[in-house]
Amino acid sequence: IYYNQGISKEGSILDVGVDQKVLEKKGNSFYYGDQNIGPGREQARIYLKEHTEVRDKIEAELRAKINS
Repeated sequence: IYYNQGISKEGSILDVGVDQKVLEKKGNSFYYGDQNIGPGREQARIYLKEHTEVRDKIEAELRAKINS
């Protein structure tokens, strides 16, 4: 939860993505396949916020996996 922003969609995607094994956390970094999306949670969150095509692809993969 961020002040003046509310719940972070990107942060939720990171949490669920790791839990559902769509994203991988190695040390402090988050990976989507071979792509490093951020060294640390905040940088990964910002990356997803700025790269909506990657965020949307991850979200679609999560929805398909959860709804199957």
